Amino acid sequence: MTPLRSFLFTPVAALLFFAVNVFALHLLLRGHNAPGGGFIAGAGTALTLILLGLADGVEALQRFVRFDPMRIAAGGVALAFGTATVPLLFGEAVLQHHEFTFGDLPLVGEIAVSTTLVFDIGVYLLVVGTVTKLLTVLARSVARLGAFSPDEVRHYAANKEEPIEPARRFPRRNGKPVQR
Repeated sequence: MTPLRSFLFTPVAALLFFAVNVFALHLLLRGHNAPGGGFIAGAGTALTLILLGLADGVEALQRFVRFDPMRIAAGGVALAFGTATVPLLFGEAVLQHHEFTFGDLPLVGEIAVSTTLVFDIGVYLLVVGTVTKLLTVLARSVARLGAFSPDEVRHYAANKEEPIEPARRFPRRNGKPVQR
């Protein structure tokens, strides 16, 4: 993703990042009792990351995310799988969920938390990680930077594998690629 460099789009993207993620948190927390949940909340967060990538560029997005998105996705799968299978250890059915109530908490009162929330958090992490990785790879390819950064190549490619199309280097101005 080549940054759009718009004096209007960049602050709007930052504002939308905050607003959509607050709404995604709302959808995540209410999803086990009403429509919504981990998938749609993850899609909302992934959308905000795409907006940041469009506003600031794919390299800025990679600096912002800090972790390999596939590790985030793998953590989500592990969390969802664990939530689904732990009841088997206690002789219950797969995906058997329980609710825990926490008594008088200051400023909040009584809170009920279900294990479905943990499952939804796993789905959320899976969607955010997968969509972010997919779009980062596509954006890097379109910008002709190579699908993976040099640090990622050893995780996603065999030692003897050669790229189909080697990364082309564009002239750089102020640390940013300049296309002709």
